[in-house]
Amino acid sequence: MKIGILGTRGIPNQYGGFEELAEQLSRRLVIKGHDVWVFAPVFKKAVSKQVNGVHLLEISIPRWLPGAVQTLLYDYRSLVRASKQEFDVILECGYGFSPMLLFFRKELRQRIVTNMDGMEWQRPKWGFVARKFLQLSERLAVKYSHILVTDHPQIERYYLKTYGCASSLISYGVDIQANTSSMPPFSNTKGYLLVVSRPEPDNSLAEILDAFKLSSCMRPLILVGNFTNRFGQKLQNEYASSRAIFMGGIYDKVTLNQLRKESLLYLHGHQVGGTNPALLEAMACGCRIVARNNVYNREVLGDGAAYFETVLDLVGVFNHIDEYVSTLNGRIEENIAVIQNHYQWDIVAEKYEQLFLSVIANQAGSTSD
Repeated sequence: MKIGILGTRGIPNQYGGFEELAEQLSRRLVIKGHDVWVFAPVFKKAVSKQVNGVHLLEISIPRWLPGAVQTLLYDYRSLVRASKQEFDVILECGYGFSPMLLFFRKELRQRIVTNMDGMEWQRPKWGFVARKFLQLSERLAVKYSHILVTDHPQIERYYLKTYGCASSLISYGVDIQANTSSMPPFSNTKGYLLVVSRPEPDNSLAEILDAFKLSSCMRPLILVGNFTNRFGQKLQNEYASSRAIFMGGIYDKVTLNQLRKESLLYLHGHQVGGTNPALLEAMACGCRIVARNNVYNREVLGDGAAYFETVLDLVGVFNHIDEYVSTLNGRIEENIAVIQNHYQWDIVAEKYEQLFLSVIANQAGSTSD
């Protein structure tokens, strides 16, 4: 199969969940003998190159354009290039591209598999116009994609109830590997608490930091993420101290996983979306997890975590660290077993390969008819 993966910032992953999906999936599909192309935006002259046998197809975007316009132009130019590449299957990561499908023939749309991500338009960071655009994009992705992929049972139920549209449930994955790295910063500190997150309002970061500030906890709270946007800078200005330590983004997986493994507690505050890749990685690393109480987190973790809903709940966690550590020690092996049985990348890649093959078979059937 010739497969195009669109809608990410490219590989190797230096950003987030979709980029990790593109990297892990493309590498495994190449090993299986498929011809895989991952698209990536660049602010320079585009060149073609390979990463571990995967074709990286760069799409040049003017740097001076506003961010939202850059994204739309990248989506459009990606589809134009994809329409000329004779892909058997096109995997679109996210649905923001879907209004562009109005400009392309049905022949292209019949090859598109769209991973619908989480409930993007529900995120509080979006204003009225952006939210309406995302809702429109969601509807058009449902209408024009050949197949939808959802990564969480709650998202699967949403599309079935809202649009009467069945989707293929394929979660994200994670690798379980022995870690042989040197110890990361703060590993010699006597216990620390850890947050790995993008700086977004719906990730409960302000609530976590408020509770930490109100508590009597003297252990350091380490926050890993690229806190350079407006919200992230606001958090740093208000909360950064010798106790609340903002480390910036860490994209070396070995170092980040070691940091996870050495933590006393891992705080996961995501409120909106499907299966969160950072949560799976924390589970695989044997973290003791305290998570936001919602259906997305509970369906993944079950009884494998402690849960919070309010700032006062978190104050209680920070004031009784040792008790939570003792209780959650008994959940570590359970979480690792869940990862091994349901969330390994090899399992994910196999499901995508079978889905892609079904798309080709459907096209062949339509042609013969």
